[in-house]
Amino acid sequence: MRRIKENIIYGLKSIKKRKTQSLFLLVQISCSILLMCYVLTNYYDSRNVVNSINKYMGRENIYSFYNLDTYNLAEEEDEKTVLEKYRKVFSKIKESDVEKILVSNTESFGGEEDEGEFNTLQISPNFFKKYEIKISKKIESTEKVFKLRQGEIYNQKKVPVYIGSELGRKYGLNEIIKIDSNLSFKVVGLLKEKQSISLPMQGKESTSVDDMILIPFYLDLKENFIQYLESLQFIANEKAELKEIIDILNKEKIADYYFKNYKDQLVYIQNDYINFYVVFLSIGVVFAAFSIISIIGMIMQIIKDSEYEYGVSMMCGARRVDIFIRLVTQIIFVFVVGTFLLYGFFGITKASNSILCGVLLMISLVLIYGWNKINIGEIINKIKKE
Repeated sequence: MRRIKENIIYGLKSIKKRKTQSLFLLVQISCSILLMCYVLTNYYDSRNVVNSINKYMGRENIYSFYNLDTYNLAEEEDEKTVLEKYRKVFSKIKESDVEKILVSNTESFGGEEDEGEFNTLQISPNFFKKYEIKISKKIESTEKVFKLRQGEIYNQKKVPVYIGSELGRKYGLNEIIKIDSNLSFKVVGLLKEKQSISLPMQGKESTSVDDMILIPFYLDLKENFIQYLESLQFIANEKAELKEIIDILNKEKIADYYFKNYKDQLVYIQNDYINFYVVFLSIGVVFAAFSIISIIGMIMQIIKDSEYEYGVSMMCGARRVDIFIRLVTQIIFVFVVGTFLLYGFFGITKASNSILCGVLLMISLVLIYGWNKINIGEIINKIKKE
């Protein structure tokens, strides 16, 4: 054991002789490892998002209302007429048999005492089942808390909410989260930790709910009816199932709009991911190829530069394994530093663990190559000739 330790120390000291070469190799390997992990992290995230949305959709489509905002015919009417139009559209939506989920992240709420802006989501009761969000504790049911409410939220004194596990460490059940002088959130439910959601039409990444506050949607026809429409997700096999809603929207002409089908958008998202992978994976492969070439070159250079030293050591009793440890210590050190950077940047994740497996494979190949390059007879013969 002492002999192995001495050989390792000897190998580490040899790094000082090749500072520039070792630093260059370290930069190459680290960039390759980090870039590969970045691509793999995005791959796993995108796969989770697509799988999550596909599972959420099942065999159906998700349609959402999209306001082009090029004009709003409601602005040309008086307030009474506008409200009447909104009520008719709202009534038709309520009467529709098409499954609807309400999810809105457009409203922002800032906490008092410099707590910053909270990550909030206004939802309907069926959100939990469709998005498979688990509840840890609750004192009021989801049906009661998240039913659609009428009025302006800022006119409420205490709004019942569910909070994520991260906020749950600070606030318990029945505790109050102060928003401003008129509005407070009352915690009536806690979510289980390490959960995330992927919202159709909202982006390509999954979002953690650990720091979220889930609140009911307050509908004020005068203020946020268009926001309500844009927050609805209609689950249907075909767009034809939305005909009654489309007809009333066209009849009342409250906005310039169209319905987006998420299944169509999903194709574009997948293509974006593919383009992303091709570009960054290509760069990562180039870095990895140059790293392997540099490693091979470094091993050959170390053996060549140290032949006399190795030969003398062997003639004094050093074994092949001793020379091997001295040789590969310098290379493995670079990989170890790269691995520390990997976990420092990305933490312990599925992607970083996968990259570590690749690093261990590369180290194994380096060990095999280094062992085969040490030719005891050839080294001793060169020493004898000198």
